[in-house]
Amino acid sequence: LAVLALPLFLGMGTGMLGEEQGLVVPEPDQSFTAVVVDQDDMSTEVSDFTCDGWTYFLGTRGKTEFSVGFERIESARFFWEPPKVRGDFALKDGQNLSLMLEPETPCLGKSRYGAVRVKVRDLKTLTLSGPNP
Repeated sequence: LAVLALPLFLGMGTGMLGEEQGLVVPEPDQSFTAVVVDQDDMSTEVSDFTCDGWTYFLGTRGKTEFSVGFERIESARFFWEPPKVRGDFALKDGQNLSLMLEPETPCLGKSRYGAVRVKVRDLKTLTLSGPNP
């Protein structure tokens, strides 16, 4: 019995049981490219960029919820205002929009090094392009 259990035990840390290794980037409904700069001023170009699997930011202004699609966003700056993060969005039509965002929301994508994940609270700036074909 111990001989039969050994391969199962040894395989548990290697993904043998169907576990994913590393980060899993969701397949977005549209593909956007982003240049992400985090709070440590590290810049990364990311393809298939999403936030929590979606191609929009969801936030509030006062008591009203808004979603702003990535196709409308040119760039954004992020500011920690506990317990939320303020996102100041420069839209492609020349308008500006500020939303209060959930700080723990994960944003994901693919870089030339592999999968990337950054929480909204760790974003400093973001420049978006797309949707890409």
